[in-house]
Amino acid sequence: MNILISNISAIGGRFSLREIQDLRISEYKFENDTNSIQGVITNEPSIKLVMRELKKQEDKLDYIVAIVSDKASEIVFENKSTYKILQERLSDFCEDEGI
Repeated sequence: MNILISNISAIGGRFSLREIQDLRISEYKFENDTNSIQGVITNEPSIKLVMRELKKQEDKLDYIVAIVSDKASEIVFENKSTYKILQERLSDFCEDEGI
């Protein structure tokens, strides 16, 4: 069983509401020789990398234990918190990657 524990920070205030709504911003990035993963939330690339690497080993991430700050639980836009946006982005990533 694979369990990942991660803090979830709020989307930074540096971005305009339009950038956040479009989710075109890419503040955080992980790159090495075989991977390039971007995200708009602090630990998003790291979580995606773990998922991708486990898939390569024909395994999967069973649970994510999210430590969510009060600020990350607040509504950012369209009735979504940073945490909800992360859930949706991880779900989309899994679909795109066949996880």
